[in-house]
Amino acid sequence: MGAFLRPEVRFYTNDPIKSSRTDFDLLVGANVSWTPVKYLALGATVSFIDNFSNSGPAEYDVVTPGLVLSARIAF
Repeated sequence: MGAFLRPEVRFYTNDPIKSSRTDFDLLVGANVSWTPVKYLALGATVSFIDNFSNSGPAEYDVVTPGLVLSARIAF
C-alpha cells in the first residue's frame, strides 16, 4: 500500500485564453498491490487531480482509477 502527492506548476507564455497563464496542479492518490504467487502481481491505483489556474475557465478536477496486472517470466 502506498500514497503519493505530486505538486506541479505550469507556465503558459502564449495561451489563447490568457497571456502569461499560470496553473498549479495537485495530484493526490493511493495505490495497492498484491502478489499471490512469486511471478504474478496485481495492482490498483486511484488518483485525483485538482487544477488551480489564474484563468478561471481553465480550472478542472479529474478522478482517474487504474488497474494493473503484471507477470514476470524467468528462465
